[in-house]
Amino acid sequence: MTSERTRKASLRALFGSASWYLSEKLVRLVGAFVVAAWMARYLGPLQYGNFAFVLSVVTVLGFLGSWGVESLVIRDIVQHPLRARQVVATYFLMRLTGALAVPVFAVLFLLFVHPGGHELVWMALVLSSVCLFSAFDVADCWLQASHQPRQTSLIRMTGFGVGAALKCGLIVGNGTLIWFACAHALEAACMAFAYRRVLRTNGIGISLDGWDQSEFQKLAIDGKWMILSGLTVVLYSKMDILVVGTVLSKEVLGHYAVAASVYGAWNLLGMSLAQAYAPHVAAARASNARDYIGVLRRFLLLMVGVSVSGSLVLGLLSESLFTALFGPEYLGSAHIFAILIWSSMPVFLGIATSQIIVNEQLYAVSMLRTSLGLASSLALMMPVASRYGVEGVAVVVVISSVVATSALLFSRAARKILFAVFSPRAVI
Repeated sequence: MTSERTRKASLRALFGSASWYLSEKLVRLVGAFVVAAWMARYLGPLQYGNFAFVLSVVTVLGFLGSWGVESLVIRDIVQHPLRARQVVATYFLMRLTGALAVPVFAVLFLLFVHPGGHELVWMALVLSSVCLFSAFDVADCWLQASHQPRQTSLIRMTGFGVGAALKCGLIVGNGTLIWFACAHALEAACMAFAYRRVLRTNGIGISLDGWDQSEFQKLAIDGKWMILSGLTVVLYSKMDILVVGTVLSKEVLGHYAVAASVYGAWNLLGMSLAQAYAPHVAAARASNARDYIGVLRRFLLLMVGVSVSGSLVLGLLSESLFTALFGPEYLGSAHIFAILIWSSMPVFLGIATSQIIVNEQLYAVSMLRTSLGLASSLALMMPVASRYGVEGVAVVVVISSVVATSALLFSRAARKILFAVFSPRAVI
């Protein structure tokens, strides 16, 4: 009886943690989309393209300020609570050291591709400060390890609220582009201040002399594949923006960035469906093979149906949708979106089949997916953009999505499951 009560209490705690994280993510994603739409409408394609390009450059380089080993930091804090201060200080030093290199590389890259782009350089310097402030996100790792999702979610939502309010104020007050970059930086600064206060309140002071060399080596060695995978994901996700901004004009990039933002918002539906179905798939995997295959079949067919029907409807309504959201000057974005939206089918299937990767522990396939997607983008995107323009880039995004999702077929175990799921007799 006691064990049953303990199990139910654990489930309630797990549900409570998940609900805070999901609610915070939903609020930030929806709010960010609304603010970005208003901001794009105010700035126009050229200025919005400049902002999107610099932000993408800093985002890619910003990986140096995170290293993508948060899960290992959380693991070490949970397993060695007496060493929490050393772990936090070491990861803070790693993030801060990497973040200091971001403005240098960002400025060098922008001066190389746009020698006279002084406004872009100043924006890069301002936006690079976000990476420096993000070093204090180590507090988020500590809060997750301490099972305090409410506090970290409130900090993130508060920071987002400050940034969104500043951007809305700039739109109303006819602010210039550099001030929008400052608003982005102030959002990160607010969260950094709150995170630092959380650490100090809990007796964890951050000092550069508190780091531990053995912990540094452990994070670097244990996380080498996570670091490589994270870098691949960041490059793959921003490759199209960087290519369009470098090869084509910033005005064209403004149209493309707006289309990509709406396309990304649609893909969130696939992620939400996967999060809702994930517990059922895991439970069926633990039950028996027949239930597991049945749940996977229903889930995959649902994702195919939603992505196909959604692509058809959104593609047909794209002109009306973009005119209503962004104004008639973004009509060119509708044509780009009408191509991009078809990549949602392989993306939805990729999100769905990731449940096979997780439940069958085929983690190498996940790395293979992003690597093949990035390789196809690198091989095709630059020459296609030069010859066929932004529509060609959108087609390459569709092709790379198909290539990435198809990488699952390289796994014999995954092929066996997919054959069982999609065999004609079983489907009928």
